[in-house]
Amino acid sequence: MLSAQQNNSFYKIGFLVIAVFLIIYAPACTAEEEPTKAHTVTPLSSPADTKSVPAKPLVPTKIPPAVPTKTVADSWQKYENTTWGVTLRFPSNWISIDPQSFDSPLINLSSPNGFPQVQLYKEIPPTLTTATQLAQRDLITIQDESSTTIISQNQIQVDGASTAYQIQLQATDNNQQIINFCLIYATRGTHAFTLWIKSLADEDIVNNDVIDNIIANFVINHPRPFDDPTANTITLWATSPLTLDPALSGDAGSHRYIQQIFSGLVRLNHNLEVVPDIATWNISNDKTTYTFHLTKEATFHNGRKVTADDFIYSLNRAANPRTGSTTALDFLGDIAGVQQVFNGESEQISGLTKIDAHTLQIRLVAPTPYFLQKMTYPAAFVVDKKTVESSKSPWWLKPMGTGPFQLQKWTANEILVLAKYNDYYGYKANLDKVVFRMYGENPIDMYKQDEIDVVNVGFDMLSIFDSHPNFRQELVQFTKPSTWYIGFDTTKPPFNDPLIRNAFLMAIDRERIIESVFDDRVPLANGLIPPQFLSNDESLLPKIDFNPEKARRIITEKYASPEEFPAIIYTERGYLEPSKLALIVAEEIKRNLNIEIEIKLIPSSQLYWNELKTVKGNLFSYGWLADYPDPQNFLDLLFYTGRENNGGEYSNPFFDSLIDQAATTENRNARNNLYRQAEALLIKDAAFIPIRFDNAYHLVKHHIDCYNPDGLGYIHFNYVRLKESVLNLQKATSCFK
Repeated sequence: MLSAQQNNSFYKIGFLVIAVFLIIYAPACTAEEEPTKAHTVTPLSSPADTKSVPAKPLVPTKIPPAVPTKTVADSWQKYENTTWGVTLRFPSNWISIDPQSFDSPLINLSSPNGFPQVQLYKEIPPTLTTATQLAQRDLITIQDESSTTIISQNQIQVDGASTAYQIQLQATDNNQQIINFCLIYATRGTHAFTLWIKSLADEDIVNNDVIDNIIANFVINHPRPFDDPTANTITLWATSPLTLDPALSGDAGSHRYIQQIFSGLVRLNHNLEVVPDIATWNISNDKTTYTFHLTKEATFHNGRKVTADDFIYSLNRAANPRTGSTTALDFLGDIAGVQQVFNGESEQISGLTKIDAHTLQIRLVAPTPYFLQKMTYPAAFVVDKKTVESSKSPWWLKPMGTGPFQLQKWTANEILVLAKYNDYYGYKANLDKVVFRMYGENPIDMYKQDEIDVVNVGFDMLSIFDSHPNFRQELVQFTKPSTWYIGFDTTKPPFNDPLIRNAFLMAIDRERIIESVFDDRVPLANGLIPPQFLSNDESLLPKIDFNPEKARRIITEKYASPEEFPAIIYTERGYLEPSKLALIVAEEIKRNLNIEIEIKLIPSSQLYWNELKTVKGNLFSYGWLADYPDPQNFLDLLFYTGRENNGGEYSNPFFDSLIDQAATTENRNARNNLYRQAEALLIKDAAFIPIRFDNAYHLVKHHIDCYNPDGLGYIHFNYVRLKESVLNLQKATSCFK
């Protein structure tokens, strides 16, 4: 499947910098303009980027004692956002307006007369910062406005905040009316808040008891997502799933959640062996019929028993073209009748037979040695028909699964909470909750501040082990069965010519890439298939030489001058700047072949593969994480003629015949020999430029136990537990297996 790193939306929490010269011209809120609304925690929308600008150091006029806490009437309303960890109180007759977008304030408040007005903003700065530093940033804008006068600036105390700073100023609006402003900045860990107060000049903002009370009751708390208790819970940073529909999921980022909520007939254990999940099985002598015996203990999260009918419905739904699955044919296509349903020629898969309520028979088109491995993929998971067909909105926003966890709550791009399903048929979860925070500029900083318990450490962050050597004791390192490579568009010049592809392959110093980009922390890939999936000797593959002289000769024989060479566009995922990998590739090609490369970025907020189909350049970066432990998952799905994920549209009849022959070969060694031949042919054809295989690095707090990735790199959270509080003692000494 598409690697999670290809889908990572490194979500940048933007912040609306307080530019007073813009704000003062906005009309004031009045009771007639907006109805009173209950204060709520707001779903996030689209991100915005904010760049910090250095300013002159602030010199506080004085450091006063903490703002005295005034007696707040019982009738005052309380705004509490437990996701962000902030509390504010305000008079009961004030108007509370819900924000309309991500970069809006958390809450807008105004008195019935229109003034004073209060807004509360949140942000997560790119790096750990103080309230004083945030104030410095905004003062640059404020000081540039001739109509603005800074009255005072000083450090203050805000309950729960690690640092706080206050700026008081006056400004003149278009009507020459003088407006008072008070800006209060507060930070806690990676979170930063600005309380913005606006009043008319004839109202003393400092001495106004109402304003004093609002400031005094501005409190920064430890985040408690959805107001849930944090005991027996772990918190992680992760990207938001693109979908929670097993039939539609095709990326590792979505699988992360789907595998906790749903389940199927079989699963992979820690050693990547197929073991029973909901069912055990028997195989016919001719290897074409599988009979699955469903456990009677399996239930959906509403308590209904799982039956053979549920699996027949789920598999038919996945194959139905109306569902729009891009994975069903690849993973279910060995079942008799799936192709016909996928083509719209039939409504029912002919190879599915219900023997009784808890017995399902599946007939294949031909013997397929890796069929059971394919059935561990989400496209084969069971879903609840009533939930799917009765929902007016996408049903997977409130899914009904059968896994060890159920979706408790989810605010898109902000936070997702999984809760233990007590009646799970398998190994019941030790944890009560798993919380995924989907916002944050720097997850490493969140980990340092104990805001999350686990963090993935990217290659660009591995230097953290030099500055924080104690983190090495919290490191969980494992090999992921994934391959990263550069693909060619083989359908048009220049890369429809295998000689030109070979020239580019020889012109790139791949060892330099491993050293410069990945600090020698990942193995150089000399083929397509990760080493843990193919035990045969890799020396059987053609050797890939770095030979720029030979590469230049090939190019000059085909093209008289660089100007005649077609324009080359290299496509990769990214926001603002090309990756170091892309820059080095462009540099190598320019130096060794005198050919310019244009780099085009596909924003990380979009599904890379879907976009790549329409904006693909001559060259494109790609990563593939194994869906199941068989070389077929790489060779067939990525390079067989006409496959959905064959991005370069490579086609070679001899290659296809080798894959077809391997598909029906039972003997594992014989199959591996065929796969090696096919892989060698790809390298000889220069169908791609192999870059690296993968290692993964996670930091895990000491109080977490059994955080063990499986052979595909996924965590089975039902086995994870807290060391000091193992509430579920069943098999307490065993981790995932």
